[in-house]
Amino acid sequence: MNLAALATEFLERQGLGSSTVRSYESTMIPLLQQYGRWSIEIIDRQLLVAYLDGLTDLSYTTHRRHQTVIAALFNFAVNLGYLQSNPIAGLPRRKPLREHGEHGTDEIVRYLTPHQLSLLYGVIKNLMFVRCAGALTAY
Repeated sequence: MNLAALATEFLERQGLGSSTVRSYESTMIPLLQQYGRWSIEIIDRQLLVAYLDGLTDLSYTTHRRHQTVIAALFNFAVNLGYLQSNPIAGLPRRKPLREHGEHGTDEIVRYLTPHQLSLLYGVIKNLMFVRCAGALTAY
């Protein structure tokens, strides 16, 4: 069985919502363009790691989605008996790249304004002065 046939069977499963199918399709299209005709038996961990490593233009969360969908696709193949094991089972997830502003959370990151920073530095400076003055009077 080739990867394209597996993906078709994966997407035609009962219970998948239309938005889920569209999301899976858009995620799998780049993989299928490169390896769709390949037999799933010859697609190994090294090839999939190289593929995922090549997705450098994707954000951290999108990259995780690609890896999750690919893992689900190969879990599906294992569950149906097409493969003995999932080639990317247990593969560590890509870490967020801080230099690209990525974070390991979906929470909104809020930065202090220059005015807020100035106030904070002022409070810290006053606390340092009070502590130093207190230490001097203790001796």
